[in-house]
Amino acid sequence: MTAAVAAPGERDYLAGLAPSAPLNPRVSSDAAVGGDLQQLVLGCNKDGMDLLRKGQFKQAFEQLKYAEAVLDANSTNEAEPSNLLAVTCNNLGCYYKKVGKLHAALSYLRKALKIEVQLQTDDVTVAGTHLNICAILSKLDKHDKAVQHALCALELISARVGASLEAASQDEYSVLAIAYHNVAVERDYLRQYDQAAVAYQQGHQIAKKCLGEQHPLTQTLCKNSESAVQKSQKLAARRERSPGEAHRRGAKQQAGEPFAGGASAPMGGGGGAVDRGLPQGGAM
Repeated sequence: MTAAVAAPGERDYLAGLAPSAPLNPRVSSDAAVGGDLQQLVLGCNKDGMDLLRKGQFKQAFEQLKYAEAVLDANSTNEAEPSNLLAVTCNNLGCYYKKVGKLHAALSYLRKALKIEVQLQTDDVTVAGTHLNICAILSKLDKHDKAVQHALCALELISARVGASLEAASQDEYSVLAIAYHNVAVERDYLRQYDQAAVAYQQGHQIAKKCLGEQHPLTQTLCKNSESAVQKSQKLAARRERSPGEAHRRGAKQQAGEPFAGGASAPMGGGGGAVDRGLPQGGAM
């Protein structure tokens, strides 16, 4: 089985903005009003995620923490967090996930999600954050909680694609396929094989139509769908023979992992819960 995946890559919200960070995190109010604060924070985030993708973890951490410090130093009302803080927390979540500090990653991603919901951020972005959280919870073996985040992401992105109809972008369809993938992976871990097979099949149909039959995610969904069906059939046969034996053997079945990264771990390769993105890295 595969793993839960994060949203398409550690999603890079910040392409094209890259000013260097000054030495003092405090920015004058006039400068902030003029947009310098936003440009500074976005620049630090972009530089940080570029460095993270290159494997320069120390420098990436410094840029991202600097962005956080700038926001803290210039905050006028902690009760009204900004989209800039959500982006920074999301990217710090990606950083901590990349270096294997999953609890720290989860803390930052939950903070980002809380801000995004409060600010009524775009549904695709919120879905991606849910998928990134799903991927981390899956790695922590908290599959009952991981599937809830995957289902939240699926609900959000399904509504978005349904409303857009023919206008839905490939990125939105990618997130939708990943959401189905992560729901299926977590169902598989929970030994809910019938539901896992259905989610894999639905995700496969979407991925095949929108990403193509040769796309890695399409192939992963197809392979895992067949595997989930076989598990369901075997479990059903065992239950007919001996309910106790079926339960013992079923508990030993191993699931894949959700995609994450970005989004999301997603997208990690091989399967499993996915960060809301395709197998790759990047800013969330």
